[in-house]
Amino acid sequence: MTETKEVSIVQQANQELVRETKDPATMRALMATTFKGFKSEQLVKQACLEAMINGYTFKDLIQKKVYAIPFGDGYSLVQSIDDIRVTAMRSGQAGKDAPVYVMADKSIESCSVTVYRIVQGTRVPFTATVFFEEYNKGRDNWKTKPRTMIAKVAEMHALRMAFPEELAKAYIEDEFNEKDSTINTRLDAAKEASQELTMGKILKPHAKNQKEEGEENQDGATDAEGTQSSPEGNEPTIE
Repeated sequence: MTETKEVSIVQQANQELVRETKDPATMRALMATTFKGFKSEQLVKQACLEAMINGYTFKDLIQKKVYAIPFGDGYSLVQSIDDIRVTAMRSGQAGKDAPVYVMADKSIESCSVTVYRIVQGTRVPFTATVFFEEYNKGRDNWKTKPRTMIAKVAEMHALRMAFPEELAKAYIEDEFNEKDSTINTRLDAAKEASQELTMGKILKPHAKNQKEEGEENQDGATDAEGTQSSPEGNEPTIE
């Protein structure tokens, strides 16, 4: 019975994806916005399907509440900071302090952000500190608005600490630096969270679905061509 429910989730996501991307103009728009930098339509469809299996809608993808960034032949799904903030507020966030910067020779060395959550009636602080050199891309907003960018990364770390149930597996694009030689290490947590799906497998349904059902779901898989296969091999194919 558990496997039947999982197949249903994948089928529904696949059907919605096929319906929404039937018009070639839609796919062109996706590759120019939500999936900017992608060269493969098949990889875009795969990323869309992964997001939708995890509870996002196609509209969420269009609005970039969730999107993907390419890495080599694969990708990693990330969320917008605004979407993450909404999740935190709905989950009981009770405020946030202004960022605290440590400077060294007029340059930013680190940034700390504290967020608050009500825990058993008590307002509890969660503070995260991140170091500028570990995330600085040296261009775009990182060059013109360095304080804003590093503060956003610090806030994301603090929110994961405060709301592990909802955000332990959530990441924003600014946490990844393509120039960083340790990028693969930094991506390990995200890949582990998605059962290595970023390299082409399908995530099991969102955790809240599992909790509601009270059952364990089994993972399906996606092959290199984008064909879905359940443990019985009866999953749909992205068209």
